Amino acid sequence: ERKFPGHRVIHLDLKGAPPKMTYYKKLFPFLRSLGATGVLIEYEDMFPYKDNLKVLARTDAYTESEVNAIVQLAEEFKLLVIPLIQTFGHLEFMLKHQQFKHLRALSTSKKALCPCQNSSLPILLDMAKQVIALHPNTKYLHIGGDEIYDLMKCTKCKALAYKKHDMYLLHMVPLLTEIKSSWPELTVLMWDDMLRSWSVDQMLTLQNLATPMVWAYEENLSKYFPQTMWKNYKQVFGSVWIASAFKGALRKDTDIVPLNKHIENQLQWLKIISNLDGMEIPGIAITGWSRFDHFSPLCELLPAGLPSLALCLTALDRGSVNPEVIHTVSVDALGCAGKIYDDSSGTYQVQKCGFPGSDVFLIVSRLDLLRNE
Repeated sequence: ERKFPGHRVIHLDLKGAPPKMTYYKKLFPFLRSLGATGVLIEYEDMFPYKDNLKVLARTDAYTESEVNAIVQLAEEFKLLVIPLIQTFGHLEFMLKHQQFKHLRALSTSKKALCPCQNSSLPILLDMAKQVIALHPNTKYLHIGGDEIYDLMKCTKCKALAYKKHDMYLLHMVPLLTEIKSSWPELTVLMWDDMLRSWSVDQMLTLQNLATPMVWAYEENLSKYFPQTMWKNYKQVFGSVWIASAFKGALRKDTDIVPLNKHIENQLQWLKIISNLDGMEIPGIAITGWSRFDHFSPLCELLPAGLPSLALCLTALDRGSVNPEVIHTVSVDALGCAGKIYDDSSGTYQVQKCGFPGSDVFLIVSRLDLLRNE
C-alpha cells in the first residue's frame, strides 16, 4: 500500500536544458517504472507559439509535431500530461520582448504583468488556447500565479488604492473565468503561495475557478505554513494538490542534488497529509527546477537529479528510506552496481549506472567529489 495514493506527477522545467526528443523516449518509460503517474510540463519558451505570439518561442523551440510526439509518448506510457503556463509572474520570457514591454508591472523589471493592464488578458488566453490545442486529452491546466514580487509596485496599481489580495484577484479572476468558460471540463491548478495568508472571505471568489497547488521544498515543514491556512483551504476549496521537489529548489547555482534534503521534504509532506482530516489531496507534483527564473543559471541538470527522483518517489511510497532501501533502488531502479548514495556522509558514490542520462550524473558526481577533496 502506497503511503501517498494519489497522482505522482513529475515536473519538467523546460526553461533550462530542455530534453531532446530522443531523451523523452528513454525518460518516460523510466518515470513510469519508478511509479510516476504523470508529467507537469512547464514549456516556457520551448512551446511553438505562433501568429501574434511567435516571438515567445525560442529559435530552437519544439515544433508542433514534436509536442504532439511528447504528448503521445506520455500517453503511451499512461502518464497524465498537465501543461503549465505562467500567467502573472515569472513571465520574463514574454516581458523581455519590446512588443510586450508595456505590460510590465514595473518598466525596469521583466518579472510580472501589471494587473491594471486589461490588454494582457487576450494575450494570456491566446497562450492557453494554443497550449490546450496541442494537449487535446488533458484534464488539467496549470496557470502558475506564484511569486508576484512586483504586485502593487506600479503607479497605476497604487493609484487604485486596492488591497494586495484584491489586486491579485483583479488579474486572476477574469482570466480564470474565461478559461473555465472556454474549457469547462478542465481542472485549473494554480500555485498557492499568494493565497496562504488570506481569509476565507478573500478566497471565496476563487472557489469554483481553481484548485490550489500548495508548494514547499524545505526539509522542515513543521512551522512552514500559516496556522489557519489548511482549515481555510478545506473550507473554500475542499481539495488541494501539493508540490514537493526532487531538484533545483534550494539554491540557484548548484550542480549536485542534496538528496537527503529532498527525501526529507517528501517525508515532511507525508506527515502533513496524515494530519489533514477530511482534506482531499488528488495528487502531488514532484518539482524539478532547471532555473530559478528565465535569466538565472542552470541548477542541477535533470539527468543528475534522477537518483533523487527515484528515492523521493520511494519515500512517498514507503514512508521511510534507509540504507537498505537506497541500495535496492540503486541496483534495481537505477542500474548501479551498488548503493549510489551514502546517507550517513551525504555523498554520492561515483559509479556507472544504467538510468537515462547516467553519464551526466557520473560527470557531475565526479565534479562534486573533486570539490570535496
